Amino acid sequence: MIPARAMFYAIVVSLLIALLSGMLISLAHLQRLQQIEQSQQAQLSRNARSGAALLLGSKEHTIPLQSLDLFGDAQDSVLVQKSNWGLFSVASVLATKQTASGRDSLYRGMLIGEALLPQLSPALYLCDRALPLTFMGNTVVKGNAFLPPSGVVRGYGYLSDEFVQGAQQTSMPFLPPLNEASMKSLLNLFDQKGSTSLPPDSLSHSFLEPTLVISGQTLSLQGQKLRGNILLSASQEIIVGKGCSLEDVLLFAPKVTFEQGFEGTVQAYAYKELTVKSSCKLHYPSVLGLLQTEAFPEKVSLLLEADSKVEGLVFAYPMLAFRQAPYVSVAEKALVRGFVWVRGELELRGTVHGSVSCDVFRLSSPDTYYQNYLSNATIDRSLLPNEFVCPFISEKTSKLAIAKWLN
Repeated sequence: MIPARAMFYAIVVSLLIALLSGMLISLAHLQRLQQIEQSQQAQLSRNARSGAALLLGSKEHTIPLQSLDLFGDAQDSVLVQKSNWGLFSVASVLATKQTASGRDSLYRGMLIGEALLPQLSPALYLCDRALPLTFMGNTVVKGNAFLPPSGVVRGYGYLSDEFVQGAQQTSMPFLPPLNEASMKSLLNLFDQKGSTSLPPDSLSHSFLEPTLVISGQTLSLQGQKLRGNILLSASQEIIVGKGCSLEDVLLFAPKVTFEQGFEGTVQAYAYKELTVKSSCKLHYPSVLGLLQTEAFPEKVSLLLEADSKVEGLVFAYPMLAFRQAPYVSVAEKALVRGFVWVRGELELRGTVHGSVSCDVFRLSSPDTYYQNYLSNATIDRSLLPNEFVCPFISEKTSKLAIAKWLN
């Protein structure tokens, strides 16, 4: 005869086995759900990459919103869109997939520019204006250079036996042309009108939405944090204070001033004066553009003060031939990592890690100024990474690349 307590033990053991079996089944089911979720997310990620590859494969700067069925089975589709954003293109990819519980989605946004081609971006391109280039002090040019036929001559205090550390070719009287369509599209953005005023604190706006335009006579940013699909347009001036934060926004005004100590990522365009005061840091991929127009044909200037740093593009471009060409100054201890392109006069006393192209160099003194003089300037093409992505300024776009992911 079996004791009653043996039956009790049997029931307890059976319950424990049942509980353990249930837990194992639940864990297996949960693991299976996680595997399905990971597989779906991986498929969405692959679909998003496929959509991004399609956008990068198209040389068009603008593509209207459209849906693409990737495999023709109505299960995997992407919404794609591309539009101009200053001198870049902003592209959006929304990947969707049908699942048992409904449709899942994944968004990717990117800033697209032109892939860097080292052979098309020498360290220096100086136009042939029948003047030699004079090196003074500790001037360094490292990389290939296009120079006037008269070449380089030694000036006061230059002691090195070597002028240009790279191959030299003869330059033409004019700079290689920029993309006229891109320049004209920028001009159309100076007169944008918006119904929204500056926020008191923070504002973020998605690139999936229409561009948010903030306009006024003078816009002074002193503590705001603006991010994303936002364009600021002023009829007189935009002042960017140290305490504000800008990321990926556009600025358009006759005069733009970045006050001392500002730090952010921005594209800023002006047609009178653009000033970056000392200790400012404009992170990659930023653009500073000076456009000389019929609206203000007098002498225009772009100034980078001491200890300022710009990662991206600095350029000055006259839309027509004017009597007084644009003037750009890169002060001592200022650094540009990227490209400096000036159809006009460039006074370079600081450092460029990248490429410099200009009509003529200028060196000012209290009493006068000299043409095609460089004093204690550094141009080093080797310090610009090959991963650097340029804005769309060339006449012919070579290959598109992602400058920045926007999410």
